Amino acid sequence: MLAGCGSVNISLPSFAAADKPANVQIAASEVVVQEPIPETLAYSDATAIGSAAAKDLLGAVTAEGVDWENGQTGSTGTIVALSETSQEGDDTCRSFGATVISMLGIHRYFGKACQRAEGMVVESIEAAGADPT
Repeated sequence: MLAGCGSVNISLPSFAAADKPANVQIAASEVVVQEPIPETLAYSDATAIGSAAAKDLLGAVTAEGVDWENGQTGSTGTIVALSETSQEGDDTCRSFGATVISMLGIHRYFGKACQRAEGMVVESIEAAGADPT
């Protein structure tokens, strides 16, 4: 019989700013994420959530929500509309809830996405239970 001990070291990334590009030109068709974002959410995950919102949340909404995936981080999740679309000036906006399954666990976020003339903007995204002040 063989017996032994072993250990595994796993380095978890700090998501808040680590994968955020320092200076990026945003094309009109890309998603802009306004900061701050929660420390537990990768910037590219917030962008992937915004992309799903751009494609689906401002269109037809299903009760099941919309699945999203970020190939860069391996994170996945679902977003669901929490309100009907509303007009805010020239912008079309909708509140959403997002579930994120990442290396850091399962987290729930709430936010607001708006379609503007220059493209999709995630105006806010907060961790569930966060103090909004």
